[in-house]
Amino acid sequence: MAAGNAMEAIQILGIADLMIDLVLTEFFATTRDNELIAECKQRGVSVIAMHSADARGSTHDRGFTEPRSGVQILEKPFSREKLMSTVDGAWRR
Repeated sequence: MAAGNAMEAIQILGIADLMIDLVLTEFFATTRDNELIAECKQRGVSVIAMHSADARGSTHDRGFTEPRSGVQILEKPFSREKLMSTVDGAWRR
């Protein structure tokens, strides 16, 4: 399942008959991104937030680091192996 933005993803999460285990999202530190992460946490859905190295301060300033919020951070660029290992780690939580 794919969503074009955080608002669409939140709407998809609200569909009762869908079983969503993991959300992989680009994180821009917007209000909608924060709402999407909060909605995922409320529903017990794992989150991997991708971001560019120059955006690192934005994610950390807002508290979205692995130990504090359970969100896996995936810095871009990343390899296929790094993506797969991050997905595996998110599912093990």
